Amino acid sequence: MITSGCRHTLISGLILLLLGPDCISSLKCYECDNELTNNFCMSDLNLHECGPALDTCQTIVAYSDVSEKLSIIKTCSVNASCHIQKQENKDIPCDKNQNKWICTSCCHEDGCNISGQQFVQSSFSVLQLLIVSLFATIVVVG
Repeated sequence: MITSGCRHTLISGLILLLLGPDCISSLKCYECDNELTNNFCMSDLNLHECGPALDTCQTIVAYSDVSEKLSIIKTCSVNASCHIQKQENKDIPCDKNQNKWICTSCCHEDGCNISGQQFVQSSFSVLQLLIVSLFATIVVVG
């Protein structure tokens, strides 16, 4: 049996979950396109608010000895898309001792892609934490 206190918590949680992106501020990521050094990507002017569906900051750093050019791309992305990009590049190592390398990183906190060396970090978003809390409430009450 669900008590009225638990019912209110459950209903409040469900409302927040449904309103989600409207109630939670957007992620902010550094954005730059095809820069030669990270210095051009790190300014506060490059820190942009992502759209509501974009939950990931993505960084791609690539080098080829053929072009002798380093390329840094930072953008807002969708988590699944960022990880697909990592998977697509798995045959090209993220090893700076190689003649050709690509490093792709995905992170989920404001400004987390400031460094070109950032690798995937596990962190719960507010929505994920809310879902876990709701599940725990249902299990305890049920």
